[in-house]
Amino acid sequence: RLHYHEFPLPQEALELCADYPVELVGYWHDVGHAEVQARLGYVDKRAWLDTNKERTLGCHLHDVDGLGDHRAPGNGDVEWDYIAEGLPAGALRVFEINQRQPDEDVAGAIAFLRERGVVD
Repeated sequence: RLHYHEFPLPQEALELCADYPVELVGYWHDVGHAEVQARLGYVDKRAWLDTNKERTLGCHLHDVDGLGDHRAPGNGDVEWDYIAEGLPAGALRVFEINQRQPDEDVAGAIAFLRERGVVD
């Protein structure tokens, strides 16, 4: 998402969930969208997980090259260390990769993320 009005800020996301029990309403992190928003200067990419960690249920994993997201992990320049550190152990991890990514890049994504501690 490239426009500021298309998403809440990290604190706003937390406020949207505040009236509901954690068991019913959670936060789903999107690595690529957080990265693009940071590159556009909207928000610090770490703020999403820092602010919403207690409600983080899972995340979409994809890499970013410039402002282009939905790349296979390893096919961009996301700093994966903060993802490995910030995601709760029980959070689901789901790929959200563009179908035009080369098969061999998609096939190598799990090993790439395992080496960085993002997946087991």
